[in-house]
Amino acid sequence: MSEFKPIVNPYIVGNPITSKSMFYGRKDDFEFLKRKLEKGTKSFIIVFCGERRSGKTSILFQILNGELGEKFLPILVDMQTMAGLKDDAELFEKIAKETFKSLRQNRFSIEKYNFSSHQDSPYKVFDKFLDDIYIQNSDKNFLFLIDEYELIESKIDEGSLSANFIPFLAGVLESERKISFIFTGSKRLDERDNKYWYILFGKSLYRKVSFLSERDTMRLITAPLQNYVTYDEDVLAAIYRLTAGQPFYTQVVCQNIVDHLNETQTNHVDIEDLEIIVEGILENPLPQMIYFWNSLSNNKKLILSLLAEILEDPNTYVQPNKIRKTSRKREFGIQVSIKTIGTTLENLYHNQFVKKTDGQYCFQIDLLRRWIKRDHSIWRVLKEVGQSLREDTGETREVSTEYDRESETIEFDKQKSWTKRPVIISMVVVIGLMVIWFFAKKEETPQGISEKPIIKKEMQAAEASAFDLANKARQSMSAAEQDAIQKEAPRYAKISYESAVQLKDQGFSKYNQRNFARASELFEQAEDRFGEAGAVAETQKSEAMVAEKQKATSRAQQAMSRAKNEALRAKAEGLNPYPAALKKEKEAEEKFDSGDYLGASVLFDQATDLFRKAKTAGIEHAQSRAMIPRNKMGSAKSEAEKVSANGLAKETFGEAAQKEKEARRLFSQEQFEEASAAFEEAHQLYLSAAKKAKMTSEKYVTEAKTFQNNLQKIKAKLDGDFRYLEESQKATEAEIKGDVQLNIGNHAGAIQSYKQAAQLYEKASEARARQILQIHSVIKEYAQALENKNLQQLKSLYLDFTREMQTKWSQVFKAIDKVEAEMSIQDLSFQEKKSTASVDVRLKYSGFVTSDKSFMWEIQLVETEAGWRILNINQDT
Repeated sequence: MSEFKPIVNPYIVGNPITSKSMFYGRKDDFEFLKRKLEKGTKSFIIVFCGERRSGKTSILFQILNGELGEKFLPILVDMQTMAGLKDDAELFEKIAKETFKSLRQNRFSIEKYNFSSHQDSPYKVFDKFLDDIYIQNSDKNFLFLIDEYELIESKIDEGSLSANFIPFLAGVLESERKISFIFTGSKRLDERDNKYWYILFGKSLYRKVSFLSERDTMRLITAPLQNYVTYDEDVLAAIYRLTAGQPFYTQVVCQNIVDHLNETQTNHVDIEDLEIIVEGILENPLPQMIYFWNSLSNNKKLILSLLAEILEDPNTYVQPNKIRKTSRKREFGIQVSIKTIGTTLENLYHNQFVKKTDGQYCFQIDLLRRWIKRDHSIWRVLKEVGQSLREDTGETREVSTEYDRESETIEFDKQKSWTKRPVIISMVVVIGLMVIWFFAKKEETPQGISEKPIIKKEMQAAEASAFDLANKARQSMSAAEQDAIQKEAPRYAKISYESAVQLKDQGFSKYNQRNFARASELFEQAEDRFGEAGAVAETQKSEAMVAEKQKATSRAQQAMSRAKNEALRAKAEGLNPYPAALKKEKEAEEKFDSGDYLGASVLFDQATDLFRKAKTAGIEHAQSRAMIPRNKMGSAKSEAEKVSANGLAKETFGEAAQKEKEARRLFSQEQFEEASAAFEEAHQLYLSAAKKAKMTSEKYVTEAKTFQNNLQKIKAKLDGDFRYLEESQKATEAEIKGDVQLNIGNHAGAIQSYKQAAQLYEKASEARARQILQIHSVIKEYAQALENKNLQQLKSLYLDFTREMQTKWSQVFKAIDKVEAEMSIQDLSFQEKKSTASVDVRLKYSGFVTSDKSFMWEIQLVETEAGWRILNINQDT
């Protein structure tokens, strides 16, 4: 067995998630932000609402990390760090500093902004600051992330901020700048004090920060430890039920799992391990759990404690009526009205402490159910709430609900409630006894003694008793009415409900006439009629719900059929989890046939998920099959390119390339079967192109060698040294290139290079011939200039005809009458743009000087843009 290595605990409890690696989910929230903020130039305040520890601040840190992309420039403003804030100027200065931190390139200094200036208000300075940074970054969407925005209220109340701050934010949103705000807090703006926030209502959007999805919760549990920890199948589901995906509690459980594994030196978690871990958390409850409990109202504490008392299983639900009955049956000493229970549960549901289905409730986070049942039993809560009441109101014995402070109460009365039917009888008996007593007293009263005060006092007592009984009946009727409304009697039992309302109205009419006895009777009848309406409504609603469930199940079945057809199209029949999906489908149909529509719907959904996974498996399988001809095609293409098929078999290679393009398009569209066939066709075409290229290449081998031999013959025929010519140099380069291509097997390239070299050698030969003719022409013109004694012509043949040369030839031409000049080139050599000609010269002249001599001149010439010119003549004189 390998040695256990301690596991580094990656989970974070109590602090926001600042890194990307430990942040999971919330993709929908980021997409929501992009959709709203990228459209046009409109600015918003977007409020992320949620309970404490729900992950709101972590979302802000991910935005700060660039989750929204390069178009956005986020600036974090944490109001919790503003303790000791003095005034608006200090707040604006802190925001400006945070803005500079977020800017990658600061093109100006923050020192230029004096927020405490006596000349300008801090609002004017900060607005100028916003203008400046926006001009420099106009391509960005500025996002000011304000965490715990509710603290702005307290800053205004304590005088740290002026009341102008919130209207200033509204003005920023109205400007042309793309500047928006993202708030986090527990409530919406319209749920706060209107005197502060009303000006922002029309500019605000809201986003509820809820729990993580089951998929993202599973990733949070498993991904950080995927190489270190394994789990039994039922453990992951149990963790999700314990935490419901609430980020904080999920991190708590996972952190304790790692600690437990390190302590026990194991890498596997089973359900027994999880139970030990949970018990440890319950024995040492977190400060956040205690804060949660202490922040609840008395009503919520009582209802949650009752709910924990009743629910023995994490997956069972209970109706509000059962909570009421259970509280009575178990003699907890309280009367809880159905309205109080219902409205409190709805409030808890709104705050995601409980979940609801078909009018039944259970704990959202089962860890809290277990903790409340353990540490906050109903008896302890009754003592706690009762103590709280005594401290607040002395002898008060009832707790008003936050929904109906007039009539709905939770009463702490250890005696059983009044029974309904004896009320009228008792009242009649009391009144009858009072009447008999009155007449008896009248008979016994001595003359002269007034009996009126005694009668009035007794009548007042009787009326008070009847008034009390009427109120009791009224309260019971009101509870029955609320129960009927909750069961949707106005919709499902309209006639009975309207009849009950008529009785209620008649009762109130008698009540207002102070006929409390008749009012009690009518209230009792109305209560019965409301009860009947509720019972009818339950039946009608149940039938309607069954029909709705059947309809919903049919939709689930249709969704499953579509998923199944998609799996069949993906040819997933023989692949996992297709058989499991068929099994679920069969189970779902059996549930449906038996009338268990809820169970059938769940199974149809599970089958749908499995068919979709099978479809994915089919696609992946088809993709892997398509990769085989794709890889074969790639090898054939490489071989074809190696033998230059794109040139030697251009047409076939082009067909192959076109077919490859089509195959890749089909592959990208997940049409893998069609892509596979196209890849196979491309493979065959590339093979054919390579084969043709090889055949053509063999043909070119002989042809290339023939051109090489012909080139040597051309060079052998050339006269003299041509290396000084540009054409000759290019010809040599082409020849060398041809030799290289011949050696590496690129015969077509070699032939092309040899052809080019031959042409260039020919051009070099022609250039040399032109140069020889041009030089012969210059020598001939020189002889003619001497015979003509044309000093100007002579001068034009020199590159530099000096004054000394001009004097010399002028004297010669004056001394002679006639000149005969014969010049023939004996040898001619070239170098770059220069040439040297060995010329046999015979000069015959007469006059003052007569001569007939032969010379051997060496004439040096240079090539200019105007043609060849004489540079120098070395002559034997």
